[in-house]
Amino acid sequence: MNGGALLGEAVRGGFSSYTIRRLATHELPLANDLYNRCHQTDRSLAEAEWLYRSNPYGEGIIFGAFDSQDHLVGVRPTIPWRFLWGGQERQAYQFTDAVVAPEQRGNGIFSRLVRDMCALAAERGLSLFSFPNSNSLPIYQRLGLLERVAGCRALVKVLAWRKYIQYRLGRGVGAAPHQVSATGWRVTEGGQSLLPIGRFESDFEEIHAELGRVVTIFTLRRKEFLNWRYFEHPEQRYLAAIVQIGNQTQGYVVVRMIHQVAHVIDVFVRPTPTVVQAVPRLLTRWARQMNAIAVYFDASKGNVFERAFRRDGFLLRRTTGDIVLDTRSVSHPAVTRYGSRDGGEFYFAMGDSDGK
Repeated sequence: MNGGALLGEAVRGGFSSYTIRRLATHELPLANDLYNRCHQTDRSLAEAEWLYRSNPYGEGIIFGAFDSQDHLVGVRPTIPWRFLWGGQERQAYQFTDAVVAPEQRGNGIFSRLVRDMCALAAERGLSLFSFPNSNSLPIYQRLGLLERVAGCRALVKVLAWRKYIQYRLGRGVGAAPHQVSATGWRVTEGGQSLLPIGRFESDFEEIHAELGRVVTIFTLRRKEFLNWRYFEHPEQRYLAAIVQIGNQTQGYVVVRMIHQVAHVIDVFVRPTPTVVQAVPRLLTRWARQMNAIAVYFDASKGNVFERAFRRDGFLLRRTTGDIVLDTRSVSHPAVTRYGSRDGGEFYFAMGDSDGK
């Protein structure tokens, strides 16, 4: 199938015919309206534009299905990422925000949108990945276009058991947590510290190189992307800090407070024992300053940082999902050289998909 066929071919689904094509930039409000309708939410157009238009790695690619009256009834969007993949930079897109109008479900729209995006990715030499829910994973597996490559696991350290149990039971946890300013605080333990920042000023090239020697596949963290991701979101608020030993930068961490739980959105530090072991302790101290009831770190199983979190008291564990990768990329030597795909060759912090 060539690119031209992808953009205008009609497909028969149930009793209706649909036109499947890539949405133009000016049609983003249609996709956002459909998203809000299906999720019964009110995501702003500003947030959708931030997500699909402002990404410094490029605009998102959104395939849509239109019914016979030219109404948008389904979308399968993607956003761009860049990977360090076996030491080489590689362009990838993440599937996000798939929705199909309730009255149109069961007609094969989702499957067709996935197939067309996979065909476009193959044509352009792009990788595709996703953190699928229980509804989409079986469809991916049935289509044979995306394959599970790793599982995800959440590690939890409880700081206030009574409040945490109330939270888990849905009973609320009382007063809102203390709000920590993005500047004016510093977490220190011995010669190790977290230093607050309001912008990223580094591409962390040395840390990319060092991590790349122990982890085969992970997403690139360049400053233009990090600033877009964590400081330019129109609604969500994140706290970022540089990890230091003495006066030497060792990487960074990002946290978002949700219902008094400190969600560790990203950890990106030198993979040395001293630094890796310091991060969970510093994060715990930081979370206590914010009156958090627990600290939550969700990432790919067996990642390079997991053991240090478990040793520091992150003892509650639960499987949270899977990571799938397009079958073309799965055949890449950087993936196939490993017998087990639940090991440390992948590093995905699930905060990468936070808010999408």
